[in-house]
Amino acid sequence: MATMLPTGGNHGYVQFVFPDGWTIFLTSANGASDFPHQLVTRFDVTEEQYYGSEYDIDLPRARRLLALANELEQCRRARKPVVLHCNHGRSRSVIALGAYLIYVCGANAIDALRALEAAFTAATVDGESHYHRLGNRVETALFALETFRDHL
Repeated sequence: MATMLPTGGNHGYVQFVFPDGWTIFLTSANGASDFPHQLVTRFDVTEEQYYGSEYDIDLPRARRLLALANELEQCRRARKPVVLHCNHGRSRSVIALGAYLIYVCGANAIDALRALEAAFTAATVDGESHYHRLGNRVETALFALETFRDHL
């Protein structure tokens, strides 16, 4: 079933490569259309089953992000690259990857934030990035996700 991608954001992406070579691409809604769906698994984190349209992290949203993190882990085990996108690709999609780092990889909020910032910096230097920095809500959201970890 074809999914219509919402429009928004710049083209380009931030590549997040794990030590085993598995890759997640963070991008905007517009940038997501640049990736052939046959080669990657795309997740629109604005869908209610993942993150939704609100930005604040509460326990139900943390549970949905944990479920998404588990889906991402299935992609990792299958060696399938992933595209995570929201409208602009700097907040909700980044927070979703942060949830994966915290809930599946065991990172704390500070280490997850540093890893995400490093990916944005590297993509900016390489000229691939759709934006030069994380969205304003990312740091607060990662600390909330870490707090909720013990309640999931």
